[in-house]
Amino acid sequence: MQAEIGNSLIGNSVYSPDDLAAAIKIAKKTVEETKAKLDDVTNKLEEAKSGADNVPILYQRFLGWANKFDTASNEQKKMIICSLCDRIEISRDYEVRIVVDMDYGQFCG
Repeated sequence: MQAEIGNSLIGNSVYSPDDLAAAIKIAKKTVEETKAKLDDVTNKLEEAKSGADNVPILYQRFLGWANKFDTASNEQKKMIICSLCDRIEISRDYEVRIVVDMDYGQFCG
């Protein structure tokens, strides 16, 4: 590429300096876009790793609640449900919609 730039400047190339400048500009833009995508993917990977570190802790807590739920008092059952659910919606037609907390949603299949 360096040799072609030199040849272009002295008139010994089939490419004009403007053609080469445009090609270099496109290549630089592509490199910048790729770097931005790499940074984004790296950040997402780090977030996924930190989330994966919490899985064993959440799983053990989830199993503990599942084992205790049958023998728990009503207050304890409410606490367990509140910890597992983000919200519970009841429509006018008594249709119930339960939004599970994403941390625990992965264990509900």
